[in-house]
Amino acid sequence: MGRMAAIFGAWVFAMALLTVMPASTIIAEGTGSGTGTGTGTGTGTGTGTGGHLCSPGYFKTHPETWQGQNCGSFCGDLSDQELTDALNATGKNAGFYKNLAGTCILECLDFPICTD
Repeated sequence: MGRMAAIFGAWVFAMALLTVMPASTIIAEGTGSGTGTGTGTGTGTGTGTGGHLCSPGYFKTHPETWQGQNCGSFCGDLSDQELTDALNATGKNAGFYKNLAGTCILECLDFPICTD
């Protein structure tokens, strides 16, 4: 029993030293040096026109941009007529149906940008 007490006492003493001593005396320290330089320049120009992703309302008033391109295949094989019906939806869930149809068409046309 005395031997266990001695081992436990030594362990407690070691733990006390680890918590009281500064880390620099426990962990090896190193020194180092380094240098570095860097330069850089840059210019840029750009042109463009403003735009945004086409909305369901755009597709509703411009069906020629998407009809006949099998856009319904992106949403469970809907027909062009079903997409048109969704774009013209009214009532409680109209927003959902319009956004669903618009998203299908956007994906089908690779997310076109509208300027009007």
